[in-house]
Amino acid sequence: MKRTLTPVFLLLLSFTFFATDLQAQTVPSQQGAGGVSAREDLLEKEATLRDVVTTPKEAPSVEVPVDQEAQIPEGEKVLVSRIEVTGATLLSAREIRKIIAEYEGKELSMRGMQEVANKITDAYRQRGYITSRAILPPQRIENNVLKIEVLQGTMGSVDVQGNRYYRTSLIKKRIQLKKGDVFDYNKLKTNLGVLNQYPDRKVKTVLTPGQEQGTTDLVLNVEDKLPIHVGLSYDNYASKYLGRSRYQGTLTHNNLLGFDDIFTLTYQLGEGHNTYRLSSARYLYPLSSETQIGFSISKSQLELGREFANIEARGKSKIYSVYLTHDLISDGVLDLTLNAGFDYKDVFNFQLGDETSRDRLRVARLGLKWDRADAQGRTIINNEIHQGIPNKGGALGDRDDNGLAAPNPSRSGAGGEFTKNVVDVLRLQRVGAERTLLLKGQGQLSSRALTATEQYQLGGIFNLRGYPSGEAVGDHGFSTTAELSSPVPFLAGSIKAPGSKVATLREALRWVVFYDWGQVSLRRPTSAEYKHRTLTDWGVGLRYDLPENFSVRVDVAWPIDETPSDENHMHGWVKVSKDF
Repeated sequence: MKRTLTPVFLLLLSFTFFATDLQAQTVPSQQGAGGVSAREDLLEKEATLRDVVTTPKEAPSVEVPVDQEAQIPEGEKVLVSRIEVTGATLLSAREIRKIIAEYEGKELSMRGMQEVANKITDAYRQRGYITSRAILPPQRIENNVLKIEVLQGTMGSVDVQGNRYYRTSLIKKRIQLKKGDVFDYNKLKTNLGVLNQYPDRKVKTVLTPGQEQGTTDLVLNVEDKLPIHVGLSYDNYASKYLGRSRYQGTLTHNNLLGFDDIFTLTYQLGEGHNTYRLSSARYLYPLSSETQIGFSISKSQLELGREFANIEARGKSKIYSVYLTHDLISDGVLDLTLNAGFDYKDVFNFQLGDETSRDRLRVARLGLKWDRADAQGRTIINNEIHQGIPNKGGALGDRDDNGLAAPNPSRSGAGGEFTKNVVDVLRLQRVGAERTLLLKGQGQLSSRALTATEQYQLGGIFNLRGYPSGEAVGDHGFSTTAELSSPVPFLAGSIKAPGSKVATLREALRWVVFYDWGQVSLRRPTSAEYKHRTLTDWGVGLRYDLPENFSVRVDVAWPIDETPSDENHMHGWVKVSKDF
């Protein structure tokens, strides 16, 4: 009997220790579905901001007829006691008075009288009314009064030429100057900026005299191409638990229904068939030249490997978003954009088939983006307030409450109610003729403890490149980067870049050196968590960009003080992409 019980007892004892060991393995929240979803958001924002800040703003091309000034003879001088200006409705009486005051009470020749009219014309043109002008009507100077008439140029017809894939009516609609309106060059430049913000369409404008006196016609010369694109990319930006490698395909239509509306499908696959899958769809529709509304949906599934393979750690997420952007200012130099949105987030994690956490968040967003270009570079400041709304649409309660005995949030003490302030500041500064310095500061402050989906992360390609993805997380977090970029020295400008018909190797290949710093802190940390954590690194990299929409990015970074959790003292990051 003893011999029979002993093997059974040993088997039960072994199973108990094995089960205890499995339970002891806790998946860090940043490596679960919520943390991976947060990194995807950071990667997308990082790529968008870098692309915008490094792209020069192009001034709209407008061909303006050059006025041939007639030579005015000096002529005899006559006393002008008062100057009377008629037809000037776009300049205030005070502005007109400031111009003419210095000429009144003086003897003026014909050339002097024309000088007064020219100064009024210049004042109009400085405000963008380039087809308006002041003239001297035929007159006799009676009672020492000089008469000046202002002819305010108006808008004539609009002719669209050369377009194949974008409707004529759509292009005309983007020109907000209507027939009979006073011709405003600044408004025209803004409208052309809207037309040219789409990558598959470039519009140049020629101004011609209209059929009616005082009018100006527009000829819009359009160069467009098929607005359907396929993009392929590879990178190793995933965490070690997902195999590092990621493969992505995108399908984009930049004029889906013919309204400048953009539709994008994305599919991303991890290294193994089951390690990671992400699919998303996004649709952006212009309500007007200044306002756009967008919708997006994304779904992901992941299965962690390495030490978490035995406990079958996996997760899934569903995120639905609606958002609105409105341009408050857009003049070709300064863009000020108001944005608002709402996110519906459901994130679930599992171990051994059982649900271990559930983050259901409903988040409203309101923000302002300031984007200014100058002679030395470009600056972007983006600030958003995120407000978690508890107990609505199945959302978490205000704190650590899922209701109905459901699994708790991914982090103890977190809930559906929070206020989070997110800030991004980027400055691209020219340093000499060919070098640029990118300065970047990003961070967030939170009123409460956050779930993994909302926490700030350090580590990975988007900030601390000397550390693995998701190395450190916090409710508060800040990171800064300084990155100097320059052409590779000693490369002759005559060598053609491989894979390109037009670019030289010196234009396509650049090297970078960078320094990253970041700090995160947790609200109400447990005994096993840190209150604050600070990371720093430095590194070098290469950029290879061709006008044929092919790019390679390589970064290699080394931590400066704290040893990474994977004990790897060098981290390399690679991305290769091609758009068709």
